[in-house]
Amino acid sequence: MMKNKWLLYVGVFLVMTAFPALAMRCFREELGEVKTESINGVQYAYCITNGVAIIGSGNEFATAVSTNTTGVVKIPATIGGHPVGIIASDAFANCTGLTEVVLPYSVTMIETMAFSACSNLTAVSLNEGLRSIGTMAFRECVQFKTVALPKSLESIGCEAFRRCNSLTSIPVEPENPKYVSIDGVVFKKDGTFLTVYPAGRQGHYTVPDKVKRCNLYTLESSTGLTSLALPASIDYAGCFQSPNLISLTVDPANTNFTSIDGVVFNKTCTRIKLYPRGRQGAYTIPKSVNSLDYYAFSSCKNLTSITIPDGVKEIPHGAFSHCKNLTEVVIPNSVTNINDDAFYKCTSITSVVIPPCVTNLQEIFPHSYKKITNVVRLAAAKE
Repeated sequence: MMKNKWLLYVGVFLVMTAFPALAMRCFREELGEVKTESINGVQYAYCITNGVAIIGSGNEFATAVSTNTTGVVKIPATIGGHPVGIIASDAFANCTGLTEVVLPYSVTMIETMAFSACSNLTAVSLNEGLRSIGTMAFRECVQFKTVALPKSLESIGCEAFRRCNSLTSIPVEPENPKYVSIDGVVFKKDGTFLTVYPAGRQGHYTVPDKVKRCNLYTLESSTGLTSLALPASIDYAGCFQSPNLISLTVDPANTNFTSIDGVVFNKTCTRIKLYPRGRQGAYTIPKSVNSLDYYAFSSCKNLTSITIPDGVKEIPHGAFSHCKNLTEVVIPNSVTNINDDAFYKCTSITSVVIPPCVTNLQEIFPHSYKKITNVVRLAAAKE
């Protein structure tokens, strides 16, 4: 009896050492013990819950197979006598030799980052019966070119196809009740929400009528996107941003926003909402503006100089954060409050015009204050 118990302890220790993430998941959720099985030359780790097999195992995270696995992998429909229902988080992460994955009819869920960073994966055959694709499930599958979403799919996680830079179109089975593909871009079925924009698309894109908004990071990895036209239906503009975007236009019929010279403002032009991140050079904010949105200029890597107009009272959270090539900043007397991280990670600032509220350069420009050689301090405004 003692010998059997000792062997059990050793077995648990070895599983926890070899497959820590899945083991923790299984024991935490009471999914059962971790098992392994070799099928068609591929050894899978899995556990069972409610009669369904969850594929996944791992080293640092939860990897279902060795990261040395190469070529086409056809995931089995059953393992250990149970149907394969879930591809666990990180199950195939960093399997850089994978070129294609075929899912069986039994799979209903692909969890978070299940196939992330499979850098040579070019195609995945998603089965009818699949209901959910998790957040960042295929993140950084940079050679990923082919995927079609089945009729059964009900949920697509945020950034599911982030940095899939070879993906230019995503078709959706026409009978899917949740999603629709319009010109290769995925929307909610009613057309009001942009869900997935293929990161490999290039040039200009006109957002269709009816669209109101998109996921916050939907366009973050669309490095080929250079200009966007927003329809009258848009009610939130902050999500329509990408690294090399140089121009944003808004339909004149939009009651919430307007655009001037490729920059988005509120309808009355008193608040700047969004500055395209790829735009180059200096920018002078129009005199009509008296407020800035959070992160309005964040990560505008090519912005070199900014002049803020008199009338603006506050520079908010993250407004100019990560503008790494910003060298000159002009802040008017009217500004009485500057958020501590308004210029976070601005590493190149050398010249500033500052109002009396700025008494400590290090507090306002924490990553460039040592480089600032030209300082003009404005006198207090006369009452």
